[in-house]
Amino acid sequence: MTSFEWGFYKARKNFVHIFSAELILRWFYQVGKTPLLPLFAAAIGAAEMMIGMIVAVSTFSGMLLKPIFGILSDRWGRRVWLGVSLFIFTFTPFLYQFISSDIELFWLRLFHGIATAILGPVSLAYVAELNNDTPATRLAIFGMARSLASLGAPLFAGVALTVFEFQTVFTFIGFGSLMAMGPIFLLLDQINHHEIRVNSVWFQIRKAFQYSFSNPAIWIAGFLELIVYLVVYALKAFLPLFILSLDSGTILQAGMFFTLQETLHMCFRPVGGRLADEKGYGPVIFYGMMILAVG
Repeated sequence: MTSFEWGFYKARKNFVHIFSAELILRWFYQVGKTPLLPLFAAAIGAAEMMIGMIVAVSTFSGMLLKPIFGILSDRWGRRVWLGVSLFIFTFTPFLYQFISSDIELFWLRLFHGIATAILGPVSLAYVAELNNDTPATRLAIFGMARSLASLGAPLFAGVALTVFEFQTVFTFIGFGSLMAMGPIFLLLDQINHHEIRVNSVWFQIRKAFQYSFSNPAIWIAGFLELIVYLVVYALKAFLPLFILSLDSGTILQAGMFFTLQETLHMCFRPVGGRLADEKGYGPVIFYGMMILAVG
């Protein structure tokens, strides 16, 4: 390794570590989600409406718990909560082999969603605190970890399901998630939490919710996120089943579709971040939503 390469890594090592942890955890989580999850739900007898609920319920966990875990990470540090999410990401997949009904799968998915409820806000907060004068670009590049996971994981799951049973793939997901232990262990917390702990945790939660509910920008951004996820999750839940219902449809084709979709997503995400830094957030969000509507 040249001195230039070492200097580049040393200056950005925390970003490299959090990016690596995000990529590993998101990759194996997505392997268990698309197209594996709706196919597994259908295999154990879940009806169409229940399949939609099973795919979406993990997002419900995040909707309720993300603000709380964000506050707790402000008080006690990012790394400790990333470790908690790692434990849930690793432990939960081993429980899928004991699932025999759609109700059991529903509750397990609700619990599994806690992992992403922790990982999402804590990892983004960690990246936002890194010293850099291009925050939107940095966050866009960090978002490529999720895009890479969404890019390769569906195809990987499609190939794996042609060889192994559902339970075997879930077990592999649990072992694979353990690889994120290294990068999380190497992270350093970036902020001093002493002053944050002066007030009680309940006081901080109340103040955070008061600020959030009184800030119109948060409501607008949340509404736009809601629209995006309604479209995306409806597609992820039922497109694999639709493809398999066709005469020539295969599990591999279902995985390939989402890989193609995420290829374009990954390519244009840094472009959107750069445009937001240069042109402002409002116009870029507007045109992004227009493209989504046309799609």
